[in-house]
Amino acid sequence: GHGWRAGASASANMGAIAGWNSASVYQQAIARIATAIDGD
Repeated sequence: GHGWRAGASASANMGAIAGWNSASVYQQAIARIATAIDGD
């Protein structure tokens, strides 16, 4: 769903970046939880 569109409005591309950023934070949170569960 969050794709960069060449020639799109700045706000549309900012939305794509925001989507990538939130996904990255979500993945980091999962990694931390997984580490805590593993007990490493």
